[in-house]
Amino acid sequence: MQKYFITGTDTDVGKTLITRILLTKVKQQGLKALAIKPLAAGGVTTMQGFQNEDATFFQQESSLQLPYTVINPYLLQDALSPNIGAQRYDRILDAKEISQTSAKAYHYPVDYLFIEGAGGWQVPINATQTMADVAQALNIPIIMVVGMRLGCLNHALLTAAQIRSQNLVLAGFIANQITPTPQTAYEENIATLITHLKVPLLGKVPYSINNNIAALTRYIDLSPTHT
Repeated sequence: MQKYFITGTDTDVGKTLITRILLTKVKQQGLKALAIKPLAAGGVTTMQGFQNEDATFFQQESSLQLPYTVINPYLLQDALSPNIGAQRYDRILDAKEISQTSAKAYHYPVDYLFIEGAGGWQVPINATQTMADVAQALNIPIIMVVGMRLGCLNHALLTAAQIRSQNLVLAGFIANQITPTPQTAYEENIATLITHLKVPLLGKVPYSINNNIAALTRYIDLSPTHT
């Protein structure tokens, strides 16, 4: 099983979109894939109860049809930083517990497992821990989603430095165009990231109005992570 932790340079940079594309890409190759979102914040009330929309996408699009609580075992009521969202309802989140719950997915019969983090790399989950502690406990390769906007170079390099400081493997990055108009010097920024990050560029995903996942798979290539 190939396992990857999906992080981003910030919140709202397209981690869920990219994870959905990765799921579909793998299935197009005749392989089985599963995506989970261990910790989510915010949701909607459905016929099945209170659920996070991103996690429901993963539940519906993964190769195995699993209970929602397997896909998203920790769901906070409000779309806030996890530490604040948990505190509001007197909940205590713990990195070791979250990572151990996430690792249960290793036992499912799939070729690829994608674990999406919450927010950016260092988003707090309690007074002393961040999502980085969850990723470190999981100890699997990281794919970093870079939202291509002003400031992305700094955010990407800082995130990569933190990942490496924890002795984790940055398997590659995906440049995600998050606005209808590409940022100024779009290609130059990507070239700068390649030079400074020194890891494979796994894809350049264009902005999509309707998020046609199947059509977007041609912009991603996971093969460099296997070398």
